[in-house]
Amino acid sequence: AVLAQAILAQAISAQSCNGSSVTLPGAPISAALKPAGLWNLLAQALVLAVTVSARMLPTWVERVQDISPLHGKDNELFWTIGGLLVFVFVVWHLLVRNLGALLARLLTEMDRKFIGTDITIGSLKTGLGLSYLIEQRDVGFKVDLRDVIILNPYPYKGEYMVKARRVLLDVAVPIFRGERALTINRVHVSRLTGMIEYKSGRACCLSLASESNVESMLTFMQQGKPSEAPKEEDDEDKDPVPKEGRGVTCFIAVMFAGLAATLSVAAYLVYREWDGLVAHGSIWHKVLVVLGFCLLALLTFEIVLIAALALKVSSNIRKGMPVAVGQLDIADGQCNFYSSGLTFELSDIHYDNFSEQVGSYYADDITWTIVQSVAKSILGAVAGSNVAQRAM
Repeated sequence: AVLAQAILAQAISAQSCNGSSVTLPGAPISAALKPAGLWNLLAQALVLAVTVSARMLPTWVERVQDISPLHGKDNELFWTIGGLLVFVFVVWHLLVRNLGALLARLLTEMDRKFIGTDITIGSLKTGLGLSYLIEQRDVGFKVDLRDVIILNPYPYKGEYMVKARRVLLDVAVPIFRGERALTINRVHVSRLTGMIEYKSGRACCLSLASESNVESMLTFMQQGKPSEAPKEEDDEDKDPVPKEGRGVTCFIAVMFAGLAATLSVAAYLVYREWDGLVAHGSIWHKVLVVLGFCLLALLTFEIVLIAALALKVSSNIRKGMPVAVGQLDIADGQCNFYSSGLTFELSDIHYDNFSEQVGSYYADDITWTIVQSVAKSILGAVAGSNVAQRAM
């Protein structure tokens, strides 16, 4: 607590100006604080919280030991396993959130470069599927994207151009095999809505002399279509690792260090205290400790898989490794006009094996092809297949 107070005091002192002198509680350090600085107030609150916690912790531990039905070594082991479980669960939760944020960033990195406008994602959830690990030595995970929106390109004024209520991805990552390619077994897009807007501001497509927002995006994509295979680059010409990638790697490294220390402490305590536990602990105590240690191991194993998934997916997509897409379904689509109530139903898009049928095996090309297919379907439903083919 004293060390934390000293660090905070030095930070406050470095950024402070003339003002009233305040002595931090519990530490003989004074710092001049800004009269109404938000950061200074937060720093003081943090110092007070650390000080109070440090002073109250021994008393709290004694009270817990007094009310606990366990005593001595049994009590120490029981509460240690419980504390380690809480720590590992927090790490697991942080890694799951970090994996979702990483995937969202990778998806939105390709927006302006390939389609000329921005993509927003309302929410993203991920979940592990261990069946792939047993059957194919792959680690699978499911990605649930909600409210995916492709915004209108400039100078169109509509709120969006294409939006999907839900996008489901079923991904298999070959972590325990020599293969480097990712496999997306299934992509399902539901409740797709397109918005047609013309530069002239007309309410419908009675005249096709004016270009629409979908045609503008298709023209941009056609001019900037990515190559089928990435060009080989010399090591000297390769871009350095992005800051986001370094941040993810450092985060995972820190979490692994914490987990290694956690498991070491847990294993040592179980080994040291096991004889006393068997001799003096009650049946329910033994069951709780064994189940807790098993849950600790399971969460740790899942954390290792999540970290490996994050590194593998990030590395493959950033380096342009092949990505194979299997089944693709886009259903329940409709198209609206920006300035009227006219609505057209869109035909469903279905591929049994997208990569083999279309010939797309790279993340940027797959994104380009899927968005192009959706835009072509919207334009074809509104203006006819001839106009859609002309825009391509």
